[in-house]
Amino acid sequence: PENYLWSLGEKGVSQEMLDILQSESNPSIKLGQALHRTLQCLASDFYRPLRVSTIHYAIYPEEFYNPFSSPWRVHQILKRLRQKLKRDRVPLRVIETGGLYSLGAIYAVKLKVPKEIRFQPRDDFQLQRLRLVHTADAFTVREAAKVLGIAQPTALKLLQGALAKESVERNGKGRATTYRFPNQKVA
Repeated sequence: PENYLWSLGEKGVSQEMLDILQSESNPSIKLGQALHRTLQCLASDFYRPLRVSTIHYAIYPEEFYNPFSSPWRVHQILKRLRQKLKRDRVPLRVIETGGLYSLGAIYAVKLKVPKEIRFQPRDDFQLQRLRLVHTADAFTVREAAKVLGIAQPTALKLLQGALAKESVERNGKGRATTYRFPNQKVA
């Protein structure tokens, strides 16, 4: 199957299902950002708890692991994820046992996990989400920022990076500038 349903928490029948790839499950954890990538990493292995270095790779796939500073960064993200889950009353919990980390739940819940979890940079997540929304039309920086829930300068930086990689095309200049994905037809 493309997805697995992972039953967590107390044994019993659960009606609640969370999808780690959809922001509707928890709108305060934005797709592609560090908290989401951490949650995705913890859900990537049902049987084995994960080491700090594995979690670091999932959060920062383009950075080298530094044995002095990287563990601290991972612990800070795990702390933020715990706080976010508790504050938003999401039944998932981060469990630490002997320096290894896994995902648990307060009560019975099902977690929808894709067959293959790819650890990719945040920009790739955001472009993928933007592509889903703007499949056949051109869009502006303002529209991209609104879809992604980010500031316009951040959206502009994302689109400029995508231009450099030729992931998007730019049309026009100044305020009339629009962007579209290369396989789209001009509307």
